[in-house]
Amino acid sequence: SSEKLMLWIACENKPLSTATSDLFSDFLYDLYKSWKQPSYSTIKKVQHTVATKMRDLIINQLFNREVCVIIDEMTNSVGSYLNFLVACYLPNGGVNMSEAKGTFFWKTVLIQQHTALNYSRVFVEIIHELDAGIKVSSYASDNCNTMIATESIVHSL
Repeated sequence: SSEKLMLWIACENKPLSTATSDLFSDFLYDLYKSWKQPSYSTIKKVQHTVATKMRDLIINQLFNREVCVIIDEMTNSVGSYLNFLVACYLPNGGVNMSEAKGTFFWKTVLIQQHTALNYSRVFVEIIHELDAGIKVSSYASDNCNTMIATESIVHSL
């Protein structure tokens, strides 16, 4: 079924666009004459399911740990996107059972106005999301004026 294919694509770390590729669909149709390309709603449903499972995995991996939140801004004609990642050391994650650095994608947020107040509100929301067993002890970002001002506001909030 389309949902099983989408889950396979996600579990194998293939791009979601694979499901809508004409070449891939032709290949599957040659194998299975009943094959139909998945609908956009199926892709969105599976994407949400996979994202939820990944978030649960991250929470389980980082439970009772201190993390550094990494904030990266991207801007295009629509607005600014704030990407949030969390990083920490994970015991028994490296070679020979040593500690390993773990960096996990957490969330992307679209911000229409590039102000420190808007950035800080989103950052505080992220801190509260992680607060269910994960302690934010530091953060890293670039040193643009907006991010420097965001730091002051976050501390006051």
